[in-house]
Amino acid sequence: MNQEKNDATSTSLPLRGFAMVLIAVAVVLGLWALYALTQGGGDEESTPAAATSSAPAGGAEGPTTSAAAPSQQPEADAEHSSDAPSPAPAPAEDAAPAAEQPEQANPAPAEQPAPKKVSVLNNSMTQGLADRVSRDLEGKGYELGEVGNFPEEVLPETTVFFPKGDAVAEAEARKIASGLGGIARENIDSLPDRATEGRGLTVVLTDA
Repeated sequence: MNQEKNDATSTSLPLRGFAMVLIAVAVVLGLWALYALTQGGGDEESTPAAATSSAPAGGAEGPTTSAAAPSQQPEADAEHSSDAPSPAPAPAEDAAPAAEQPEQANPAPAEQPAPKKVSVLNNSMTQGLADRVSRDLEGKGYELGEVGNFPEEVLPETTVFFPKGDAVAEAEARKIASGLGGIARENIDSLPDRATEGRGLTVVLTDA
């Protein structure tokens, strides 16, 4: 009887020890699982927090960059405008020729010299009068043209004819007429063509 109790007691001891081991293992596994869950939840919570903390920093940098860009743009525009070469002012000398063009376009005509060719025609009853007067004019430096008679019409007084509109020739004709005691007037149609060509003067002598 005692032997059976001893056998039963010896058999139950190993079973208890095994059960204690299993319980200890279960407790360790439970603690490990709890630890793992605790650590995993902390990582997940810390990750969003880090993302959240980094997001404002990035968001804060965005406006700073965009705000800095407009401030730099006027400087760039100013540098660009200062680097661009300014147009050179037109030289003042270019305007001077333009103002002088009207004067150059219509230059004053050069004054012609006094005519020195003189034809002497006799319209009087005195023979050889034209020859004597022509020699006298030639001696004063005049060039002789026609020397002869003027029978086409009878003039009232000695006349020196000059081309119409020629002020210089008119002045020279009046000078000759003054020395002969006559008058000066514009050419008439009855004068010989050879006497009036080339701004020539024509002296028609009369008895008056």
